[in-house]
Amino acid sequence: YNDTLINKKVESSCNDELLKTEPNATVPTNNILYNFNDTVSKRVTCKLCQKDLSIRSIDSHMARHHPGADKRRVKCDLCDNYVLKSKLNRHIALMHNSGFLCRYCKSNYDSKEGLVEHISHCTQKKKRRISESSRELRQCDECNKTMQRGSLKLHKATAHAGLRPA
Repeated sequence: YNDTLINKKVESSCNDELLKTEPNATVPTNNILYNFNDTVSKRVTCKLCQKDLSIRSIDSHMARHHPGADKRRVKCDLCDNYVLKSKLNRHIALMHNSGFLCRYCKSNYDSKEGLVEHISHCTQKKKRRISESSRELRQCDECNKTMQRGSLKLHKATAHAGLRPA
């Protein structure tokens, strides 16, 4: 494990505290930008700001608070995700060049069967269906005003039943 260091000025905000190091401060570039605290609880410490994090959140922490610090990762121009530089071509092929695209969440699949299976469980499909149904226009059967379904319930309660909104 090589702990090579380079000179680099780092300015980043973590936990709303601005971390400023001197221009000659050293920043680890051995591609291990965190130390393991406890392998059982899977906690790590960011080497750049000393913040204690879970191993699951270190990647998003690095992207948000220290963009560009992890030289292994590059930004995909097609989806703005950060991926390992060595895996960028694979990422583009898998995520952006497949022939079967989910129309709800834009995930790609190599086969029609894979897409059909995905669509049956796609959470974006469910969210879209709910939001589309709430936008359907309905007519009030008492005054013939037309409005969205969600508004119609409130309209009937306030305009025709004499109730006041909460």
